[in-house]
Amino acid sequence: MATPTGLAFDGTQQGVTVTWNKVIGAHSYDVQWREVVSGTDKPWETAVPAAQFNRWDLPWQYSFQPVDGHRYEVRVRAVAGDADHLKSAWSAPVSGIAHPTTPDPPDEVTATAAGPGEFDVSWTPVYDDSLTRYAVYVYDQDTPLTFARVYGYAPTVRPLRRITGLTPGHHYQVFICSWNAAGEGKPRIAEKTVVP
Repeated sequence: MATPTGLAFDGTQQGVTVTWNKVIGAHSYDVQWREVVSGTDKPWETAVPAAQFNRWDLPWQYSFQPVDGHRYEVRVRAVAGDADHLKSAWSAPVSGIAHPTTPDPPDEVTATAAGPGEFDVSWTPVYDDSLTRYAVYVYDQDTPLTFARVYGYAPTVRPLRRITGLTPGHHYQVFICSWNAAGEGKPRIAEKTVVP
């Protein structure tokens, strides 16, 4: 496999976006990243899942990164299968400073039980003309390794929503992210879990 070339770092949008030239025959790309802190050599973190295309964004969901003003390094290798000979060498790292342009989350998020299998979620509006939507994530803490339910709402919606169809007696963690054209910002998590 050919080693990826042409890596380019963009510190805007979600804060760490790296693109590279496509590699013919690659099924996916392994990506490693690290925050560069003066005077230290942090170990490489492996991005999960692997990139399916020749672009990767550092998502807050796995690391609560990136941090505005911090420097990051990213390297990539092409993958055509599980065997070592089907993986390229790692590219030379590309680096840059993160300056995400995603919106801030609401200042406050609350979730209150409303009946069996239901709760109300409310949040303070984000006053940002660039806002395109809110995403409300609902995690069932009593059912491990399940994906969250995600509800999308227009930025003009009244910030009080009833969530239904949940399992009565389960503990739910709720958080909200704001979106704009740059992508999804970091979340604000409700202080307490809710048990509908």
